[in-house]
Amino acid sequence: MFLWRLAVDVLPSKNTLFERTGKGDPCHAMCVFTKETLSHLFIECLVAKAIAFCSKWGLKLNAVVTSNSQDLVRWCVNSSDQMVNMLGGKDFTTLLLATFLYVVWELRNDRVFESKSSISQATIRWNSLVEEFKSVALERSLEQTVVKENNWTPPQSGRICINTDAACNPDKSAIALIARDDKWKDMLIAAKPVPPLRVEMAELKAIEWALTIAKEFDWPYVDWLCDFLSVVNQINAS
Repeated sequence: MFLWRLAVDVLPSKNTLFERTGKGDPCHAMCVFTKETLSHLFIECLVAKAIAFCSKWGLKLNAVVTSNSQDLVRWCVNSSDQMVNMLGGKDFTTLLLATFLYVVWELRNDRVFESKSSISQATIRWNSLVEEFKSVALERSLEQTVVKENNWTPPQSGRICINTDAACNPDKSAIALIARDDKWKDMLIAAKPVPPLRVEMAELKAIEWALTIAKEFDWPYVDWLCDFLSVVNQINAS
C-alpha cells in the first residue's frame, strides 16, 4: 500500500502540499533549509543516508539518482543487478528497500507531528520490519494452499501479463499498471494521476491506458488482470 501511494504521488510531503495549496512551509523538518521533495526526503537527506548506512546492511545512497516518486518505486522493484546480488536476491532487495522508505516516512512523521526523531530507533524499526516480513513470507512458502483465481500466475511462454488498478477519492484519481513476462520479470511499472472519476470509470481508464502502452511496446499477446472482471473477460476472449 505504501509503494502504491508513493507511485501515484499522493504522499503529502511538505513541498507537495506547498506547491498544491500555496500554504505552509515547504522545508524538510529534519533539514530546515532544504525543500522536502520526495527525492530529498528518501535519498538525498543526510538522515536517510545515516539510517541506510547504520543498518546491518550498510547501504550507501550516494549513487542513487531519483527525480520523482516513480523513480523511487523503480529503485525498489527494479534494482541494479549489483545491488540484487549484494543483498541476496530480487525479492529480498525489494522488501528491504520498500521497508526502508516506509521507515524514513515514519521518522519524518514523528518529527512533523510529535517533534521527535531518532535515527537509531528508526534503524532498529527497519531491521524489525524486515525480519517480520521475512517470517511471514517463509510461513506462506511452507503452506500448501490452493492458488486463487485472482492471484498472479505467470503467463504462457511468449505472452505478457498486465495487471491494472485504480484508486479514487473525491478530488483526485490515479491509475497504475504492472507488466510481467513469462519469467515473472517486471517489464514495466507505471502510474499516473487522472481527473476525479467513479471507480468503474477509473478502472476502464487504466485498461485503456494499458492497451495503448501494449501497442507502443508491440506486445501482441497479452493476458489481462484487474478488478473489473467483465471487461477483462471480454478482452481476453477477443
